[in-house]
Amino acid sequence: MFERGWLRSDFIAGLTVMALLVPEGMAYAELAGMPPQTIFYAAPAALLLYAIFGTSRQLVVVVSSVQAVMSYSIISALVPPGTSEFIVLSSALAITAGFVSVLAGALHLRQTKEGPTHHRVRHGRAHHVGWHGRARKSRRRSDR
Repeated sequence: MFERGWLRSDFIAGLTVMALLVPEGMAYAELAGMPPQTIFYAAPAALLLYAIFGTSRQLVVVVSSVQAVMSYSIISALVPPGTSEFIVLSSALAITAGFVSVLAGALHLRQTKEGPTHHRVRHGRAHHVGWHGRARKSRRRSDR
């Protein structure tokens, strides 16, 4: 349940995310061969859809440079960059990827993540989180 006292800090956090998301998204759009203003259409829709379908308040959903470059390499092999066909196919690729993600979540395909690599990553992350937790506790003790 949302508490009214959180509103100020949530608003500041939202502004901070926006200040980082806009220039980063513009750069990734250009890496993908799309116009930089694409971020103003894609980001709100993606964030709204995650608010509806997402399963974690702490999870951060972002675009990476790898996704942008892969999208560019796939679509530029089909049509020349900078054309309207390029923009349409890039948009279709992004929508299809989002649809597959939602479908996988709806079908509870989480067990596909449980391979040996996921096991190592999960335990590495747990070790990393555990180490930071101990560091914070020791700092608190030293502050006394």
